[in-house]
Amino acid sequence: MLKNEEQFSAAFEEEANFCAGATQIHTHSPTCVKYSINRPVRTRNLCRFKAPWRIVEKTGFKEGGVLEIRRNHNMVNRWNKAISVGLRHNHDISFLGTQTRTMAKCFT
Repeated sequence: MLKNEEQFSAAFEEEANFCAGATQIHTHSPTCVKYSINRPVRTRNLCRFKAPWRIVEKTGFKEGGVLEIRRNHNMVNRWNKAISVGLRHNHDISFLGTQTRTMAKCFT
């Protein structure tokens, strides 16, 4: 299989999609709601990870230079094919440079 690049690529894609379907779909659990219990109802987002997420039609830059990654399912975490196949467990890819906490850490 390693000598046939097309066959290897097809098998890798199939395995990556299988792993993502098995591990990358968010399900609400006590872990994601544990901090929302004590918040006021008006400001409460039940899931601390803010799922379900917004659907994004295509990858590209928004106003302000923020990169948006394509998302075609509102309950699937961001994921990487190679990491998914290699580790075979849930992971969430997030570029921290655009996150408020990271910016605060950089400039304090």
